Amino acid sequence: MTLYAISRRRLGIDPNAKPLPAANRQHNRSPSAARVATLAWGANRGDAEAQYTLGVLGLVGKLGAAGRRKAHALLAASAMQNHAGACFVLGTLHQHGVLMPHNPEKAVHLFQNAVRSGHARSQNALAQLMLAGTGIARDTDGAIHLLKAAIAQGQHDAMANLGVLYIHDSGTPEDHARGIQLLTDAAVNGVVEAQHYLGWLYHTGIRVPQDLDAARKWYGMAADGGKAKAQHSLAQMLLRPSGPFYEPVTALKWLLVLATGQDASLKHAAGTAIDTLAPQLCADDVALATEAALQWLQHHKLAAWTPLRVL
Repeated sequence: MTLYAISRRRLGIDPNAKPLPAANRQHNRSPSAARVATLAWGANRGDAEAQYTLGVLGLVGKLGAAGRRKAHALLAASAMQNHAGACFVLGTLHQHGVLMPHNPEKAVHLFQNAVRSGHARSQNALAQLMLAGTGIARDTDGAIHLLKAAIAQGQHDAMANLGVLYIHDSGTPEDHARGIQLLTDAAVNGVVEAQHYLGWLYHTGIRVPQDLDAARKWYGMAADGGKAKAQHSLAQMLLRPSGPFYEPVTALKWLLVLATGQDASLKHAAGTAIDTLAPQLCADDVALATEAALQWLQHHKLAAWTPLRVL
């Protein structure tokens, strides 16, 4: 058995186990029976908000198998009444092909319905489809308009997306500076993708002067937030003996965390790196890294990232 497999077993994870579905990685709190009964009463009488709330609870596994089976019908009933949240959730499911067929055109239609109500997350989601030309004609100007509208409502993901757009689709230093500022605003407000992207920018010196201290800072924030690519990039920085941040024990911690993840290529890379690195460390350092990885997993297992983020 390789050290990679042994490490996964020490973390309480079967090396051959398949990852749990995202909906099963939610926090443990479930609504009370009285709360569910009240929602069901409202949903049965056509209350769109009750249908939406009950549908989401069923979707993320809070109401058991029966609730999961009824979730789509409840959300669809709510969306038929133009409930913006229900339109957004169903649109997201169709966009990513999660729990129902991948259907970008349907996603666009649902997002458009929610946008008419000024729903900020739908504005951001529709803008991304417009930028990609997925399910709708590519429209950069229209996407920027939607992103700015979402930002005006405090939508931090939209800040990150507009920041990336300014950095890559615009050619002026002013636009690049504006993009960095938007990304920074999003990152300090907890957008993990923005944290990781800033880490990459400062690491590579693209659009900004290279700053390894800043790169480590942003990679570290994104890694702690669960961004696997940031965990990998940070581990690589910490494994360079000639670099300014040589910390092999911390690097091993993040490699062990990556070894439990769902990205097959990163899992393989982490396993290879673990089998190379761990024999170079003393037993106490391996145990320290393993315990740190286990603590991180225990702390974050109830807040694992999911593309829905509907609660």
